[in-house]
Amino acid sequence: MREYAIGTNQDLRSALTPESMRKLAGRGVERKFERGDCLFHQGDCAESILLLLDGRVKMCLIGSSGQKTILRIHLRGSLIGLSALASLPIRDATAIALETVTIAELTRPQMQAVLAEDSALALRVMRMLLDRLADLHSRLAELQAASVDQRLARVLLALGQRDPIAEATPTISLTHEDLSNMVGARRPTVTSALNRFVHDGLIEKCGRNIVVKDPKRLTRLLAI
Repeated sequence: MREYAIGTNQDLRSALTPESMRKLAGRGVERKFERGDCLFHQGDCAESILLLLDGRVKMCLIGSSGQKTILRIHLRGSLIGLSALASLPIRDATAIALETVTIAELTRPQMQAVLAEDSALALRVMRMLLDRLADLHSRLAELQAASVDQRLARVLLALGQRDPIAEATPTISLTHEDLSNMVGARRPTVTSALNRFVHDGLIEKCGRNIVVKDPKRLTRLLAI
């Protein structure tokens, strides 16, 4: 799906065909952002849709008390900011570059025109939105029923899956703070759980990166 779905079992294959990506990129304006740059803020008026051409972008939901929750991490080939197509076009989350990223930005009218002329692409976008909704519902249910260790295991399994586009061994290059924002727990709690996983041989720390070493045992944690 070209984004990490945490609550549902979805692979990382693109929902868009190469032809669709070329069409969207050709209609849009290319822009670059550096690591840490904000592509847009939650609550902004949503006037455009972004096709991620290179790099990774995290989507963060900011609560009224300032609590941050990472909803998903977009990979190359993903569409960002589809709330611009809603009847009330408001950004429902904040988009932050995890590294240098390149995007093609299409205005709302441009995206609507492309979807109107390409029904197959419109159907793919609809499926993408439904998959994201299913993932969100699954994560909300998990917050009520699963332990921190189980939620962390699921996040690591999702982030550690092999990207069919990338050739390198999959590594998880997120901070403990980012992981805690995905799990929905305090950072020290997540750090303690990661240290236990390392001790038990479930994961390995390689500098600032994490490699999943025993996905089968991590998966069994989910059934406890």
